[in-house]
Amino acid sequence: MKKRRFLAVIARCLVCCLLLASAGCSSPAASDPKLTDVAPDAALSDVALAETAGDTASADTLATCQATPGCACNGHPALCDRRLDEVVFPSAHNAMSNADEGWLFANHNYGLTRQLNDGVRGFLLDTHSWENPEDKSTTAWLCHSSCQLGSIRLVDALTKFTTFLDAHPDEVLIFIVQDDLPTAEFVAAMTTSGLLPYAMTQPKGAKFPTLRALIASGKRLLVTTEQTGGPPAWIHRFNDLGFDTPYTFKTMAALRTAEGPEDSCRKYRGTAGAPLFLMNHWVAQVLPAAKWSEQANVRTVLVDRAKRCAKLHGRLPTLVAVDHYDLGDLFGAVRELNGL
Repeated sequence: MKKRRFLAVIARCLVCCLLLASAGCSSPAASDPKLTDVAPDAALSDVALAETAGDTASADTLATCQATPGCACNGHPALCDRRLDEVVFPSAHNAMSNADEGWLFANHNYGLTRQLNDGVRGFLLDTHSWENPEDKSTTAWLCHSSCQLGSIRLVDALTKFTTFLDAHPDEVLIFIVQDDLPTAEFVAAMTTSGLLPYAMTQPKGAKFPTLRALIASGKRLLVTTEQTGGPPAWIHRFNDLGFDTPYTFKTMAALRTAEGPEDSCRKYRGTAGAPLFLMNHWVAQVLPAAKWSEQANVRTVLVDRAKRCAKLHGRLPTLVAVDHYDLGDLFGAVRELNGL
C-alpha cells in the first residue's frame, strides 16, 4: 500500500510539472519501448490513477492535460516524445464493418465515428470499386469481401476522419488500406473529403517523427496500403515499412500457439526488422463472432501475446488489431503495453 501511494504521489508530481511547463507542455524523453520495456511496472495509467484511493486529483489533472492542446498526445503526455513506431496503437480490423450501420456479419458493433471517439487509433480498411445501386455508376466504397453485405462511400468514410482530426488537434492515426481500387480514385476521395492535408510522408530509410513533431507539423495521418503504395509519396506500401503476424486463427488455441511453424507471433508478410509491426489478433472460424472476441480481447490475453511477440521480434507491436474492439479490454491492454 505504501509503495502504491508513493507511486501515485510521484505520478501526480510529474503530471503537475507537465502542466506548468511552457506552451509545448514539454515532457521528459520517453523510454524506448523495445524488448527491455515490454513489462513496465513503474508507470500508472489514467485508470490506475483514478482507482487509487484518495488520488482523484491525479485523474483530474490528467483530464485537464488531455483537454489542453499540446499537452497530451493520443491522450497521454508520456507518448509525446516517442516516435510513431515506438507507440502501441489500439486498432480495428475491418474497421468499416459494423452492426450499427446494418452490415451483415460485422466485425464491430459500432461505426467509425464511435470508434474514433472511443479511442481506436489504427484502422484496417478495405477499398473497392462498386456499381452504385442508386444510379448504376461505379464509385469508390469501403466494403469487405462483398459490398452487398455492407458498404459506405469512401469519401463519406474519410470525411468522418477529417471531422475527428479537425476537432482533436493532438491525435495521430494510422491507416492500413487493402487497396482494391485504382490509386487515382483513392487520391480523389482523400482530396474531396478534406483528409489529404493531414497525410504525412515518411522518407525511405528515415526514422519516424515523434508524435509531438507530427502534431506540430499538422501531418497526423500515416496512410499505408497493402498492394501498390505511391506515388503519390504520402501513400506508403505497408510491407516496405512494416511486417505482420498471421491472421487466420480459427481457435483460441491457435492464437496462443507459441512455438514451431504455427507460432502465432511469426512474421507472415512484410519486411523483417522494419519499423512498423502489426499484430493481427482475432479468431474467426468462417465469420467474425462476438463470442471469440470476448475471449481474444481479454486484457491478459492481449498483453501476454504482445509481450511474447515482442520477445520474438525485439520490439512491441505498433498496431494491435482486433475484432469487436469494445469487447474485452483492448484499451487497457494498450495502456499497459505503452507503460502508462
